[in-house]
Amino acid sequence: MKLRYLFFLLLLFFFSFWLYPFFLIEDVIVYETDAIISDANSGGFNLDEDKLHFGLVPINSPSAYRKIDFSSPYEDTVVVTVDASGNIKDFLSYEYQGEMYTDSFDFSLKSSENVTLKILFSPIQEDIAVGDYYEGKIIIVVRSWSWRDDFTMWLLQKRDFYF
Repeated sequence: MKLRYLFFLLLLFFFSFWLYPFFLIEDVIVYETDAIISDANSGGFNLDEDKLHFGLVPINSPSAYRKIDFSSPYEDTVVVTVDASGNIKDFLSYEYQGEMYTDSFDFSLKSSENVTLKILFSPIQEDIAVGDYYEGKIIIVVRSWSWRDDFTMWLLQKRDFYF
């Protein structure tokens, strides 16, 4: 029994050092977000800075959006993971460099590079009603990676390794 326990600890120790260079978390940014569904004839903005507000969004409107600008202060390329939680998650999509994403995704950010992420709230579903309130969090994880090759990028995109 002690030998099995020792083997398990050695295996855990080995893999923790093997995986460590892949996942150096540099920063985690969490934006609380919310939106309220309004009737088709009204909309509104909430300019408070306490959350990433979408404001009053008319029912069945194509979308309301917010933009987040990224600039990399890091010397090396970093991998940025964008994800969401809460009951607002199903209504969010992301536009990055002309591509649309409806789920969490990763992108590379080179040193001194500036990019814009557009986050869209689209209240087009049959089970929503005027006055519905949606909230959640947009979670952005910035990781540096030490081995810069295609295998590392492939490995980082696997959801099994999401922290």
